[in-house]
Amino acid sequence: MISSNEMEKGLTVDIEGEPYTVLEWQHVEEGRASANIRMKLRHLRTGAIIERTLDAGHKFRLVPVDRHRVTFMFWDGEFYHFLDNDTQDETLIPPETLGEARKYIIDDLQLDLLLLDDEPVAVELPESVRGIYGTSVSCHGLKHGDFCAYLQEQCLFTCIFRGKNGV
Repeated sequence: MISSNEMEKGLTVDIEGEPYTVLEWQHVEEGRASANIRMKLRHLRTGAIIERTLDAGHKFRLVPVDRHRVTFMFWDGEFYHFLDNDTQDETLIPPETLGEARKYIIDDLQLDLLLLDDEPVAVELPESVRGIYGTSVSCHGLKHGDFCAYLQEQCLFTCIFRGKNGV
């Protein structure tokens, strides 16, 4: 159990019997009223984000979540295959467990697999995911010196050179 004074970003706590990860929290004192804790939380299994305001001094039960560093190997059409970097064990994860994160998973991506009671419940992506696999100067609507880069997910973005000799 921890008190609201010990709250930290990234902790996983039990709220109404469900595991939530703290995304943001703020201690708020409004005039003569009692102090409150405002929190932005992400449900560990569903990924749903909620906001809660609770009285300061509220006690929270920590939820023990194991983190394993894994590397994405391949998608077989039914499961995503990950290799545990420490044990070399292969883990199969259905797309529902990955949620929106599956849009950003590329070959050989290293990420954290979150386990609750030895069951994979979510993944945490790194801060940035880079997977450029091609470029072209023949994109519609670009000015001279511009080019397009195609990311792993077929996203398109434009980069404009403004330096001397296109550098």
